[in-house]
Amino acid sequence: FDKRRFLFSFNLHFKKAIQSFKSIMNWGKVCGFVIFLEIAVLLALIIVFISTPSPESHSSESESEVDVLKVELPSPYGFLKGKLKYTKGTNKRSKKMYRVFRNIPYALPITKENRFGQSKAFPDDHPPLGTKEVPYDASKTGPLCPQGEINPDNINEIMGKNNIELIKYIMGLFTSRTNRQIRIDEHEILALVSKLFNLDHLHLENMTLSETTRAWLDVDFGMSEDCLHLTISTPVKPPPKESKGYPVMFFIHGGGFSSGTHLHNEADRLGDAADVIVVAINYRVGILGFLCLDSDESAGNQGMLDILLALEWVQKYIEYFGGDKERVTIFGESAGSATIGHLLLSPSTRERNLFKYGIGQSGSAISPWAFDKEPRRSGYEFAERLGCKTSNGNEDDDSIVKCLRKFESWELATEFSLLTSDRRKRMDLGFGGTSPCAQTKGKKVFYGPKDDPLEILHKGEYNTKIPILFGNNLYEGIYAYNLVYNTFLKPNNLTNKKPESKNYLKYDFLDDIHRAVNFKEGYSLEDIIIRDYFGEDTDMSNLKATTPGLIDYIGMHLLKASTYYMMSKHVDNNGEAFWYSFEHPSNKSMCHLLAMLSEAPDVGKYGACHADELMYMFDYEIPLVLCDIQEFINNAVDYISCCDFNFDCIIKELQKNHSECLYGYLTEEEQMVADTITKAWTNFAIHGNPNGPGIPSLPPWSREKQLYLVIDAENKIESDYTKKFITSDRNPASEKRSHSQH
Repeated sequence: FDKRRFLFSFNLHFKKAIQSFKSIMNWGKVCGFVIFLEIAVLLALIIVFISTPSPESHSSESESEVDVLKVELPSPYGFLKGKLKYTKGTNKRSKKMYRVFRNIPYALPITKENRFGQSKAFPDDHPPLGTKEVPYDASKTGPLCPQGEINPDNINEIMGKNNIELIKYIMGLFTSRTNRQIRIDEHEILALVSKLFNLDHLHLENMTLSETTRAWLDVDFGMSEDCLHLTISTPVKPPPKESKGYPVMFFIHGGGFSSGTHLHNEADRLGDAADVIVVAINYRVGILGFLCLDSDESAGNQGMLDILLALEWVQKYIEYFGGDKERVTIFGESAGSATIGHLLLSPSTRERNLFKYGIGQSGSAISPWAFDKEPRRSGYEFAERLGCKTSNGNEDDDSIVKCLRKFESWELATEFSLLTSDRRKRMDLGFGGTSPCAQTKGKKVFYGPKDDPLEILHKGEYNTKIPILFGNNLYEGIYAYNLVYNTFLKPNNLTNKKPESKNYLKYDFLDDIHRAVNFKEGYSLEDIIIRDYFGEDTDMSNLKATTPGLIDYIGMHLLKASTYYMMSKHVDNNGEAFWYSFEHPSNKSMCHLLAMLSEAPDVGKYGACHADELMYMFDYEIPLVLCDIQEFINNAVDYISCCDFNFDCIIKELQKNHSECLYGYLTEEEQMVADTITKAWTNFAIHGNPNGPGIPSLPPWSREKQLYLVIDAENKIESDYTKKFITSDRNPASEKRSHSQH
């Protein structure tokens, strides 16, 4: 066919494919990590979300390996069988073998009948999950908790498709959305994918997508209300005899309390830095995890109480995996970081010794989105959409719960996602009904009727003796700005250059931001805010001109200021705290993913986005998805031309020049960053401070010095983190902005 015509249209096809992909994604407006997973599945065969086979894969197991993989727990668990894996290793450290036990239920199953209720542990007289002869299979990943607009039937349909059928399916979606035919045969596409990633030995044409993701990604996709499971990664060698066991690092995923999963949060990198046990959990999210009514059937904080139950499980069983229950460090990212704050402040954890240290990554219990002060209003608004609320104002909360239990879990999750979208169109943060609350009912109480996290923090009425390590990423605001742009500005047609849009941006936008984050002083400080965050000469009616300032300002309100404030108040309460700032820019970043899914200007041009640090801590080697895909495609077009359509030549050039993005692995410099963050985190879990060889010595934060650790290719100690609320020194688009601080 006409090569010149192909080259001319290739970029056009790609852009239309991305537009089509965005449209497809709009069918499921899912926030946080679930978007990440959906992208991974849909790009798997067309834009190539692929990972090479795990080096730890074994075709058979020796008798000694079987013994190593088994662990015996008291009733009701019995025998579990995990799998062997290897850490990633670095230039300085060899790979280490570890055991992983997945999909272990820490609570009785959640069903329609007990939906919205408080999770319960297995009774001791429950039949054992596994026996010595037939152990419980803890080698496979478990299901997601219901979230977003994901229909499990659709997942099963897609995952059950043969790869050839799936390519036809995606090609059909592409054609229907773009009115363009793809001229390449589906067998050729699959052959190209296999060759590009050296996967010919897997015979992809004979595999379903489910089999493929299991072989490539070591993941089994699924969704179920029966999702309260945890994963444990532990060294193969037993702990030293003189110790009580290995330190335990208990990870809580993010996702805005409305999405997320514990998948792949294992010891792949943390295990390189030290001999620690890593525990990661699922907990109920969204309306299913946080419906807070005046009813014992749905008293609120279900997700928080799930996490508490998992911590109690660790206290009871972690010694059988070689762990020390007296050395548990809780750590989490985003909503998981806010949860670290909630666990610290909640009266339900006082004097219980469930954890010794806490690490919070980008979020706190006092962030404006992290606590619902009007939970019943949120619950009633949701129930009304499903016909479960009376119109006379005399609400019977028990009846509402009974009505909501008639629906499928995914129907509730979908409707709540749609409600969240509608709220955000009104410049509401959209976290009502999906965050912790003050309970009025419930056998277990996480926060009581009069409890408020901010007041508890101010009064110091919590265990202030727990050391904490908190921090933020430099460009947190890119995620927050994208959220505002995609869910508020764009749907309300406020991104164009019409007079009414420009007037809104100039005169009303900041006021709406202040209302959303409950910043009552914003009106009186507007001149100072514009001067410091935008620059006095900036045209506030020009969205592109204000983008750098909006990224800083929204990020400050939603993530940076509240996290920093909680850390500093902990010190005021005579607690010990350390602060870090993650600042490493990389070719792989959530910024690129956000840019692909958004039309917001300039959002892909920065670094150290929200959640970027996770790829240095866990096995998030995700091909292409975190790279600049448009740049990759542009280069691919050049290779097609230079190689005169010789696919062996094209593949060779891609592998030679883009292997980092093709396979998702860390570069040498990124490995150095991973070395820093994993050492600092494991040092903290072992000693209660992040210091150790290769890391600048960081004293505890104090009002007098306010020192913190900058994590980058070259680590350093700096002072006064409030200067990083404004990122002008690292942002070329904002060089002219003032360095004075609000």
